[in-house]
Amino acid sequence: MKPYDKDIDIVFSPMSDETMSWLDELLTTCKRFGVDYYNASEKDRAFVEAMSCGVPCVGFNTGGIPEMIDHLHNGYVAQRKSSEDLANGIHWVLTEPEYAELSAQACRKAIGNYSESIIAKKYTEVYNKITGKYA
Repeated sequence: MKPYDKDIDIVFSPMSDETMSWLDELLTTCKRFGVDYYNASEKDRAFVEAMSCGVPCVGFNTGGIPEMIDHLHNGYVAQRKSSEDLANGIHWVLTEPEYAELSAQACRKAIGNYSESIIAKKYTEVYNKITGKYA
């Protein structure tokens, strides 16, 4: 494992009003229709919310995390129960020279897979398959 560089400046930017509005609308709509980010757990929802704001995530290779994070493309998937690999992932995200692209890919992944229209389409497909009708 590479030693942590304590001289790295970490800057947290506030979300834009547009992003906050989109996120608020998404969460409100999901609650209204009982949509659960396509059956995501609380932990998985946090990843979706962070990624939709352009935050590359680091998580273990468990649950729905490997489906959300494309390893080294929009985040880092660490080996299950490996604190060393998790630390490597955090370090990688914080020092990635192409952080802006990593951030953009995280946002694209979340919006492209978990936006209101995508989730509605998935639920419609399930409904159609179960009922044999087409909504």
